Amino acid sequence: KSKTKQQAKRNKKRGKVKAEGREQKMGKKIRGRKQNKKEAIVKKDQEKQRRD
Repeated sequence: KSKTKQQAKRNKKRGKVKAEGREQKMGKKIRGRKQNKKEAIVKKDQEKQRRD
């Protein structure tokens, strides 16, 4: 609980900034994971073709 209106405003802003950062980080993580998955699938396909 903030003591003053000004402090409340400051805390609200700080929370927003933190949330934005978190979303960006999450986006990066997901993007990376998807990319790795795609590459893994491509590798698997190549291996299958080699066997055939």
